[in-house]
Amino acid sequence: MENREKTEKSGAVERPLRISREELEKLLFRRSTGARLGGWSGALLAAAAMFAVLALALTLIPERWVGALAAQLEAKRAAAESPVLELLSLSEEREGEQLLIQGSVRNISLWTLTGAKAIIRRYRGDALVDTTSIPLSQAALLPGAEAYLKIRFLRRPEFDKYHLFFASSDGRPLVHRSAASGKAKS
Repeated sequence: MENREKTEKSGAVERPLRISREELEKLLFRRSTGARLGGWSGALLAAAAMFAVLALALTLIPERWVGALAAQLEAKRAAAESPVLELLSLSEEREGEQLLIQGSVRNISLWTLTGAKAIIRRYRGDALVDTTSIPLSQAALLPGAEAYLKIRFLRRPEFDKYHLFFASSDGRPLVHRSAASGKAKS
């Protein structure tokens, strides 16, 4: 209200501003005549800035954190390669057309193994005949506990050798060692 009174007293009349569409677009979308960063130069500048921030962040990380992280990674790698089972005994008996394989293992790891299984692959020459998976005698094998395996095969289909190994419930191989040789196998 005060503005209207001032314009009326001064004799000025307010009128709407009329401009063409082209003039309005020029005002609204006016381009700067300065250098623009776009295309490759903008991307290179952004990549250089990210690299500089990363380098600065890495120099600010305390060395003890880096050492602790490296030690954790090394411990995980060593744990994955170290035996968790010890094969205490393994025997086979042939009875006509049947083959009985039995043995015992001990959990030598520090954690409980749940759902561990023995896997037997049968071969004729170098050709795989079949694969059989059987659970160990205990569903949860505590550290230091023993479990047994026993499987009976018919000699059909014919096979001349087999390979025994162990796996976790999700199928990952469990490294084991033979009590007699002490060598790790998977």
